[in-house]
Amino acid sequence: MKGLTIKVRLALTIGLLCAALVAMGGGGVAALRGTVHGLEVVYSQRVVPLNQIKAISDAYAVNIALAGHDVRDGNLTFETGVGAIDAARDIVREKWHAFVSRPLGTEERALVREIGPAMAAADAAVAE
Repeated sequence: MKGLTIKVRLALTIGLLCAALVAMGGGGVAALRGTVHGLEVVYSQRVVPLNQIKAISDAYAVNIALAGHDVRDGNLTFETGVGAIDAARDIVREKWHAFVSRPLGTEERALVREIGPAMAAADAAVAE
């Protein structure tokens, strides 16, 4: 290094710093890609299924129950109430199919088998 001029030393130092900067930027991009992938997995495996389950729960607890109460109280005609209930049942079928069509974990499969009879009983009560 003693035989090099200041100009060459500065050029080597700047080159070394630029290489370090590029390496750090590449590492940052790689880490960011990993983070994005992790967030995509969380979204697709947790947020979307929870949204589907919430829509099913809302269809049963809010839409169907509210339509039944509104018909009973005279706020809706029988035909309108049946239409609202049918629409809610369509939501339940669509969201449930989407939920069970995705890859399920062991615990989820067990819960799906467990909830099947409860949903069948609820559907029978709604059909009545």
